[in-house]
Amino acid sequence: IKIFIASSSELKDDREQFEKFIRRKNDILLKKGINLLPEQWENTLEAVSITRSQDEYNKKIRQCDIVVCLFWTKAGIFTDEEFETAYQVFKDTGKPRIWTYFKTEKIDPNLNRADFISLSEFKDKISKMGHFPSHYNSIDNFLLQFGDQLDKFIQQYEESESSEIPRSDFKAGEVKQPVKNTFNEVFPVRLVQAIKPYNRKADDFLSLNNNWQSNADLITQAK
Repeated sequence: IKIFIASSSELKDDREQFEKFIRRKNDILLKKGINLLPEQWENTLEAVSITRSQDEYNKKIRQCDIVVCLFWTKAGIFTDEEFETAYQVFKDTGKPRIWTYFKTEKIDPNLNRADFISLSEFKDKISKMGHFPSHYNSIDNFLLQFGDQLDKFIQQYEESESSEIPRSDFKAGEVKQPVKNTFNEVFPVRLVQAIKPYNRKADDFLSLNNNWQSNADLITQAK
C-alpha cells in the first residue's frame, strides 16, 4: 500500500511523526503480508518541486493508494498542486484515496495575509468539490484520526485482495471440480503490478493497457 504525504515545510515535525507512525504500523502489518510503502517523504518546497517534471510527478501520484494532505497556516502552491493532481487521478481511476487535514493549533496573528488568503481559497475549492476535510489540534489527535481511517482502508484492502484469489472449498483428498491454475492466472497480475515502479516496460504496459486482463493476446504478453 503506497502512501504519499503532502504538506508545506511548516509541518515538517508533524510529517516526521506521521512517518514514524507508519513505520510502527508497518511492523505489525508485515506479519499479515501487508506492506505500507511511503512513496515520498521530502518537503514539498519550491527548490525540490521546480526540479521535478510534471510527467514524473503525476507518475508518482498515479502509483499511490493513499494521499494525505496536511495544511496549517497556508496552502502552499505545490501542496495545492499535489492535491489537485491526486484528485484528478482519483476521478479517472478511483484511486488514490485522499485524506485532507487542517491543523487548528493557534496561528500567529502576524500571519502573512497572502498565506491566509491561499488557505481560505483552498478550503473554498475543496468544499465545491464535495471533499470533506478533517481537523486536528495535536499530532496525537491527527494520528488517532488517521489510524482509524487506515484500519478501515486496510480491512477493505484485505477483502478485495482475498476476493481476487481463488479459494478451494474441498476437503483433503476430495476434488469436486478441476482446480483453477492460480499460478498462471493470478501470478502475472501480481508480478506486473509489483515490478511496475521499478521496471519501465511493466509501467508502460500497464499505463497503455488498462483492460489487458480481458485481452487474450495481452495476457500472453504479460506472462
